[in-house]
This record gives sequence, structure tokens and C-alpha cells, in this order.
Amino acid sequence: MCNLHQVELAKQYSDRILGIQNGELVLDLPTSQLITSALNHIYLCEREDS
Repeated sequence: MCNLHQVELAKQYSDRILGIQNGELVLDLPTSQLITSALNHIYLCEREDS
């Protein structure tokens, strides 16, 4: 397991992407099924909570 906030790097080297928000797992997908809108939702919500 590796904690990265560099999405392109994570997609290049991982088999699976997990998204954790406010201490809860909100995304768990194989890298091949990852869509940009799912990541945008996580990161946009993160900014709104700041």
C-alpha cells in the first residue's frame, strides 16, 4: 500500500485505487475502471470541507 495524491502516478503503478475521505473508504476500484469524475468528486469535496 502506498499513499499518493499524485493520481497519474498512482494510476501508472497500481492495480487498485482506494479513496479515503474523512476517515471513510469512499472509493475502491481496479485502476482500469477508475473514471475521472470519481476522483474529481473526492478532491472537490475535500476542498469544499477545508
